[in-house]
Amino acid sequence: KLTRYSVSTADIEQLLDELEDKNYLSDKRFTNSYIHTCYRRGRGPLYIKNKLAQQGVQPGIIEEELSQCDLDWQKSAKQVAYKKFNNLEDLSVTDKITLQRFLYNRGFNGQLQDFIK
Repeated sequence: KLTRYSVSTADIEQLLDELEDKNYLSDKRFTNSYIHTCYRRGRGPLYIKNKLAQQGVQPGIIEEELSQCDLDWQKSAKQVAYKKFNNLEDLSVTDKITLQRFLYNRGFNGQLQDFIK
């Protein structure tokens, strides 16, 4: 975007390098912040991986930050499920399928099996 203002490419590269050196511009910090934001909004790890990849974050950084986060994905999936259906005990087969699809679309996959029976 800076090239629109007649800033040279060399100056832009130098500025970006300085910001990275001072840790003002960091893919790891961005990834960690994005993971926690999505977690609070009820999004699962598959959703987060996909969105970060779309943002251009390297897969290695995404995997590293997800593995270092101490987040309870199953608890988050359960909270999202309870928001959708108040009672998870007496779900019909159709409701179970609907809930599984809903949670999968929210980025949860392996976290589903334990409480949807």
